Amino acid sequence: MGCYARYEEGVSNFFAKYGVFVSKYPWPILIFAILTNILLGIGLMQLKSEGSTEVLYTPMNSQASKDRGKARQLFTLDYKENFDALSQIEISQPVDVMFRTKSEENILQKKYFDEIKAIDAFIRQSISVQSNVTFDDVCARFQGFCVVSGESVIADSFLDALNRDEVTFPVYVMNDISLHLGDARSRNGTLKSTRLVRLQYNLLIKNDTSALWEREFIDQMTDYQSSLLDIAISTSQSLDIELDSNVSGDILWISLTFTIMLTYASLATTGNRINCIADRSNLGRAGVLATVLAILGSFGLTSATGLKYVALVGVMPFLIVGIGLDDVFILLSGLADAPLVRPDGSETDIKDRISFAMATSGVSISITSLTDFLAFGIGSSSSFVAIRNFSIYTGVAVLICYLNQLTIFVPCMVINERRAASSRHAFTCMKTKSREELKNEGKSSVSQVCCAGSPAKSSAEFDNFSQKYPTKFCQFLVGNVVGKIFIAAVFVVYLCFSIYGSINLQEGLELKNLVSDNSYLYKFNLWDNLYFDRRTPVAFFYDTPIEYHLQENRNEIISFMRKIRADPLISSTIERNWLQAFSDSPQFNSSTEAAFVEGLTHFLRFRPDLANDIAFDASKTAIIASRFHFMSTPMFSTTEEGHFMQTMRKLTSSSKFSVFAYNPYFIFYEQYVEVFPATMQTLGIAVGVMLVVTTIFMPNIFLVAMVTVTLIIILLGIVGFMYYWDLTLSSITMVDLIMTVGFSVDFSAHICHAYMSVTGKTRGEKVHHALSRSGGPIFNSALSSILGIIVLIFSKSYIFLSFFKMMLIVMLFGLFHALWVLPLFLSLIGPMVTGEVGHERDRQLENDVEKLKTNTKEDLPLKETGEGINDVNDKRKMTSSGDTTSEGNVITIKL
Repeated sequence: MGCYARYEEGVSNFFAKYGVFVSKYPWPILIFAILTNILLGIGLMQLKSEGSTEVLYTPMNSQASKDRGKARQLFTLDYKENFDALSQIEISQPVDVMFRTKSEENILQKKYFDEIKAIDAFIRQSISVQSNVTFDDVCARFQGFCVVSGESVIADSFLDALNRDEVTFPVYVMNDISLHLGDARSRNGTLKSTRLVRLQYNLLIKNDTSALWEREFIDQMTDYQSSLLDIAISTSQSLDIELDSNVSGDILWISLTFTIMLTYASLATTGNRINCIADRSNLGRAGVLATVLAILGSFGLTSATGLKYVALVGVMPFLIVGIGLDDVFILLSGLADAPLVRPDGSETDIKDRISFAMATSGVSISITSLTDFLAFGIGSSSSFVAIRNFSIYTGVAVLICYLNQLTIFVPCMVINERRAASSRHAFTCMKTKSREELKNEGKSSVSQVCCAGSPAKSSAEFDNFSQKYPTKFCQFLVGNVVGKIFIAAVFVVYLCFSIYGSINLQEGLELKNLVSDNSYLYKFNLWDNLYFDRRTPVAFFYDTPIEYHLQENRNEIISFMRKIRADPLISSTIERNWLQAFSDSPQFNSSTEAAFVEGLTHFLRFRPDLANDIAFDASKTAIIASRFHFMSTPMFSTTEEGHFMQTMRKLTSSSKFSVFAYNPYFIFYEQYVEVFPATMQTLGIAVGVMLVVTTIFMPNIFLVAMVTVTLIIILLGIVGFMYYWDLTLSSITMVDLIMTVGFSVDFSAHICHAYMSVTGKTRGEKVHHALSRSGGPIFNSALSSILGIIVLIFSKSYIFLSFFKMMLIVMLFGLFHALWVLPLFLSLIGPMVTGEVGHERDRQLENDVEKLKTNTKEDLPLKETGEGINDVNDKRKMTSSGDTTSEGNVITIKL
């Protein structure tokens, strides 16, 4: 016996012994497992959630977060007295309101300005919380006035200047008005028209009252109606609120999913004819129950550890249902293959059948569960909190689901077989009789259909349309030359599309696109993208003390500023440079550092807008840090924003002094540059781990290579077709890619393991038998997973929709490779090593089969029940297919 055969037999014997053990004590094992899952579920009482988009979808310990920490130590912003939008260290989105005329004409007209002013007054005065807290009580202020960015463009003086053709664009009276006028048109630098006006109401941050005012603003402004204007709004809380509400609403689909899965599992496990005793549909429902309990137990166990629930975890139940039913169909396939009679005609007992099922299927479900568990284990090391928490929650669920199959579903298999052996009805558990007996007793046709049955006489009775016909089609396609050419042609087309899509796939997650298209925030984001340039301010921080009075130091700073202006990503029209402004003022004095600081202090009294750009020491006699502000040119994608951040950081390396580039939104830009290397690293590790796992369970170099190459090709296809389905490589789709690693290995491992386990004189014969063994379970597993997620096509959540798209892709591609591509290659170049038995056992098997074929019905012992002739005829039908294996002294004859 070869090395592989000895290894395979050793692992199979372990599961066979476990099958014997469960056959002896099914009820104690089942009750203990169910109680354990329920006790674990109690941990749900400790469930806590995390909904911050910054925390969830930006990498931990990124360079931007470190730069923010340094900026916090150097500068503080007084939101109550000296607020300045450019000087913010924290991400602080204002309450944002856009106005557009209903006719979409030029909004720079008095009637529209009057309407905007009326709405502005409503926001300031009528929206209140805690009885009398209005915007004036929660606004950020500058020199005593609430800061509303853009209010200058709705002033009467602005409209008068516009009528005189005196409004310059994009900068007017030292203000960049392009930030507040959407789709503006100018001629010779003079503003002529615009379609939108934008006002931004700045609030105090980290203030509970201002947060309440924001929510009240959302409630009132989403219902506000204007006769002249369309309005779009956004607040700092909008994305978090909308994301949570979308996902929470979509959780309702889970109940429908479980209903679909229960129905399908019941139908897929029903035999090819009505037999109320041999019926195994209860096992399909038991498999779903084991999966549901796994979800409950995993949620409870993980919550009890203090790990926070994140929105992404909402898709976990859909995923686990598919994984759980995959295991169920594999185990049921093994049970269906279990011999019902021995060569001498006597019945095999339940212990032998369960032992056989575990010996043939235990390795398969272990491979799939282990690969899925390790895939999510790798994902748990991600720098993205959303991915890490999702991977931990789902990895624990996969592990508990696997254990539940062994401790809940397998005992249910034993109990069901005991019921069938005692001729009890599948639903009532009452003793019943065969159809012939009920007919002889004069029972009605309805009674004969609903109540009659008998123990199964052959494995053919368990064949189901969902397994039989897809398998036969694949066998036909792979088994002839035309079919092979067709598969090869489809595969080449698949590769071409996959490569093109992968090359053109965009990176980065547009967090604002996470909302549904019927959300008020979707409208705001749409207008923002259509009518306003996508520009980013950036500040360059000198974070160490510098003697600014020295000419050489100022020259160094001026030279560095010149390099920044020269960069093509920096706008030439907008810059805030306190040093240049001070140098041009009459207060400038560079005789000594003390004189420089004294003159600067006096200068800032006239330019308080620049006071936030200089940090003095405690004695106000030395400058410990300063910053300079620039604006980017328009950008059109997240990739460009990530590139802008990296370019600004590279510029700092040319400075003689310590300097770093920072903008609060660099925190989000980090994902645009980190998601690709993080994904490639994670996928690379995952592929390596899957390689090791496959080697352990299938120690055949050729098949390990086949599984690995198939995994890589499937991943290539998934990444490529993301492009065609308008998905980007992001922290959310990265989760889906990690998930697909396990599924991709599952499909290919099943068919390769089956190929090594069956016997056959030619490669084509082995492939035919491998498809007979695993084709049905693979098809059922994929179909059940697709049915489980199909309801998500109606989802409002980007997270659920992207999950649906990715799962559908991986299921279809997994089926394509497992049932078409891999069988094609195995039929051409597959190894001819026999995995399940050695040569001696093969020869013994052939002798046993030949004996069965030549025996007459007088030679075989007949049962006294009168069913012996049917038994013999069944054996003869079974042996005619020629697909046989042996297990000790038991012959398994597969259709």
